[in-house]
Amino acid sequence: MRKTSKMGLSIGIFLLIFSLNMISNSQTTLSLQNNPNEQITIEDMIEIPDILITTDEDFGPLGYNFPGTGTTEDPYLIENYNVTSGGPFGILIDASGGGTGFNVSFIIRNCWVTAIEVCIKIVDASPDLVTIDNCTCVNTLGGDGIGIHLVNCDGATIINCKCLNNFHVGIRLDFSDSLWIENNTCSSNGGEGIFIDNASEFSLILNNTCVLNGQWGITNQFTNDNTFRYNNCSNNVVTGFGIYYSDRTILENNTASLNGVYGMHVLSSGYVDIIFNQIENNAWYGVYKDSGSPYNRIHHNNFIGNNAGLGQQAYESGLLTSQNATWYDTGTNEGNYWADYISPGPYSIDGTALNSDPYPLSSPVGIEFIPEYASSILSIILLISFIGTICFVIRKK
Repeated sequence: MRKTSKMGLSIGIFLLIFSLNMISNSQTTLSLQNNPNEQITIEDMIEIPDILITTDEDFGPLGYNFPGTGTTEDPYLIENYNVTSGGPFGILIDASGGGTGFNVSFIIRNCWVTAIEVCIKIVDASPDLVTIDNCTCVNTLGGDGIGIHLVNCDGATIINCKCLNNFHVGIRLDFSDSLWIENNTCSSNGGEGIFIDNASEFSLILNNTCVLNGQWGITNQFTNDNTFRYNNCSNNVVTGFGIYYSDRTILENNTASLNGVYGMHVLSSGYVDIIFNQIENNAWYGVYKDSGSPYNRIHHNNFIGNNAGLGQQAYESGLLTSQNATWYDTGTNEGNYWADYISPGPYSIDGTALNSDPYPLSSPVGIEFIPEYASSILSIILLISFIGTICFVIRKK
């Protein structure tokens, strides 16, 4: 019986070591895939001037003959292409002229794309059928000037992409709900890093880096119910996060620093939560909120060095008929950390609302960011639990 237990334990240890090795290898592979220099020098990169698709049949044997069958279990793969277009589009997948939209699943992966106006544009896809993964979209010259543009693509996923040096916008999203936008870098674009417009709602915008853009890091306008977590919008010429005419928006665990005007700007947007963010060294106010934005909640943020140290770090305009923001957590009576706060008393907020944070914090908030190996750690924990169960069963026998 003891020999059997030892054998089970040995098997468990072997499985654990094997799993750790696989996780390590997957992290290394991911790191290489996210490096655009590695991406454009791989030997199987296929050079092509453009990819233009208008029907479902264009994906398969009657068209480009991409691998896959177009089902969700076996999507078409547009993979490992170097697309250098002298025309307006690099990869254009547009069913707007067909009436029914695309009904096949496809993935655009590991592609380097440049074009005059839009590197990758997808229009009118059925829900949950579109994925863009690990693509680099660069150097649009005019017109719309967009790296990646989705229109009417509910449930689409954009992950691990780089959109750099585009004439206007890195990633633009229109009329597309329930999107997953994660781990993208949108840098040095002429306008916004990420621009969300026209009722692109119920989406998660997670862990994106939007820096050094000519205007905003992320703009969310005329679209409700979006959540922004773990994004870094810093060193943009105008503002880090712009929330305009968009209700029920969550800004949590983000960084907005060193922007030329505001860290976060809220205009005509109600029920906006700004919580657990790092907001520092923005040239003007860390948060600027106008009177048309009722029922906002702003708490547990770190305000450090905003407004050039010349005044208060946040601004709120208000009217007698407006519902001013609540600058503290009503459940815990805890407000925000203000690096320039001098106790005792509340921290005054600039502006016509004559509002204040009645419970300023005495020390910075511990802002939680995504652990780099969170999924790996979870896998290890689950594996150890599984091994423990096996060893227990063997011992019982």
